[in-house]
Amino acid sequence: MPVLNLGRNAVYDRLRGSVAIDADELEKVLEFLGISVETLLASAALDVRVEPTAVAS
Repeated sequence: MPVLNLGRNAVYDRLRGSVAIDADELEKVLEFLGISVETLLASAALDVRVEPTAVAS
């Protein structure tokens, strides 16, 4: 995945939960999706789906 500079297997490990995503990786994903950490946490607390405001290219 180019956003994380990780290979396919490394991304898959994170998606299935065998390797935890670290704070730097989470920040990169959120930036790519146009979602703030605050919005992510609020949506998780409220069980709400959040649409990204803009997608980085």
